[in-house]
Amino acid sequence: MKKKLTIIGLSIVSVLAMVSFTITKDKKGINSDVKIINTFEFIKRDCEVGFIKINKNKMNYSVTNHNHENFNFYVNANYFDKKPIGEVKINGEVINRKNKKGGYFTTDGKTPKFYFYNRPNNVKFSSQTHTIGIINGKLNFHIFNQAWAKYRLHRLIVGEDINGNIIVVHSRDNGKLTVSEICEISKKLGVYNGLIFDGGASVEIGLKDGNINYTYQSVSDLSRNFFNVPTPSVFIVGDFN
Repeated sequence: MKKKLTIIGLSIVSVLAMVSFTITKDKKGINSDVKIINTFEFIKRDCEVGFIKINKNKMNYSVTNHNHENFNFYVNANYFDKKPIGEVKINGEVINRKNKKGGYFTTDGKTPKFYFYNRPNNVKFSSQTHTIGIINGKLNFHIFNQAWAKYRLHRLIVGEDINGNIIVVHSRDNGKLTVSEICEISKKLGVYNGLIFDGGASVEIGLKDGNINYTYQSVSDLSRNFFNVPTPSVFIVGDFN
């Protein structure tokens, strides 16, 4: 049976005043929650997004460029063009140098922290994106009207809610979205700080937690190999502690 969750909030944009989410699947793990949500009432067309929440202080996070499937949780990170775009720092080693501005997912090997435009020098792990979606509960409106942001593609946001729980929101097969759409949906789902990582054919996510064994790829490994689709090399990963 489908459960319906209605969230009502206030916004300076009228379209954000009310969002009705139909939850088609809802699984709870030991320390996490996964939902598949239809957002028809929000964008006036059928669209599925995946929603993952991992409880605060229940996972040790890091960044890796190999064997990401071996972790309890993984999600693709940096944009790339043959090599990653923006900073990649793994266990204190700089794999790729940082760019100016943008946002950072960082961790000391345990606790994740999000930084915008700059970050402390002593972080152990870091993955950078040039696209910031949500800062302190506010949408990053100035990117929404850029030409690249208006294309409907598989989109991905990695962020946190106001309590520090990690949240991932991503397009599913019939969920191609603009940047404004994924940001607006993510905010209504509780994202307080959110970074937009590589979307399109790069979206690749996995979570194992109790009775949850959730995976999603926008393009399968078979199709990537057959059609020579570039494969993401940098992942945010974690194991439950």
